[in-house]
Amino acid sequence: MDMSSIYLESERLYIRHWELDDVDDLQQIMSDSRMHTYTGDTPWLIDRTKRYIEFMRNRSSGPYSRMHGACIRKSDDLLIGLVGFNPYLPNRPELTCQLGVPYQGLGYGTEIGLAILKAASKDNDVDSIFGMAEPHNKASIRAMEKMGMAYMGLHQYKSKQYLFYVSVPNNVDTSVTTNRYIPQTQTVRRNSA
Repeated sequence: MDMSSIYLESERLYIRHWELDDVDDLQQIMSDSRMHTYTGDTPWLIDRTKRYIEFMRNRSSGPYSRMHGACIRKSDDLLIGLVGFNPYLPNRPELTCQLGVPYQGLGYGTEIGLAILKAASKDNDVDSIFGMAEPHNKASIRAMEKMGMAYMGLHQYKSKQYLFYVSVPNNVDTSVTTNRYIPQTQTVRRNSA
């Protein structure tokens, strides 16, 4: 493994640049309809998977806020999903973590998410990091809460309602972040259950 291709590591996982050889493994993960229960997406076919990897390989240079890579389990070098940042606002990316169904519920999402947030705290190009989850996606909500992301309310984004969370790695005032960068729609308090 070329260490220069690794973005970051956690105890059990690492994120590396995409390789063309990842197509079959990623397509196997993303073709499972259960992966798209809360995303509204459809299972990926091989052509879409190739296009995704090619796009991400071309996008891999640039600021940390554009990082998007393959999530690999260290114990067996197995690709278990995709993680990184989606563009949301300048210097305020959205954290995404999509792990294959067999790798969900094992704490991997929280673990790699914490490593990403820690690395982002050292990047001057990242002011805050957003997370969003469909209100019924309890696993994603729990993971964001375990990562210490602050709940910001229920907001509309691309015609759907999502629970928004934020992490502020560089000590930006979250009230400013909330008021200036989240669409002002109905905010709903969450019950801790």
